[in-house]
Amino acid sequence: TALVFPSFAEGFGLPVIEALQNGLPVIASDIPVHREIAQNKIMYIDPHNPATLVQLVEQISIEGVPKEFMPENFKWMDWQQATEKFLSKVLEVSE
Repeated sequence: TALVFPSFAEGFGLPVIEALQNGLPVIASDIPVHREIAQNKIMYIDPHNPATLVQLVEQISIEGVPKEFMPENFKWMDWQQATEKFLSKVLEVSE
């Protein structure tokens, strides 16, 4: 039904990207990296309050995944774009 990714700390969030690119809704901890990657496209929970996950899962089991969180055409940068962005940042910092 959805990827559940309740991490406290995450370096990048590859599972979130992979799920969204494959059309799978995501429930993830409300931490900066998830906000950066997914913005408002996923359902967030408080990682320090397990009840938020329980409430959301209960709600989804009754009502289904809210339409606004059903991923459509989610695209993340490819390796070429990632390399160019990284190189741009390196050159920016080195100036």
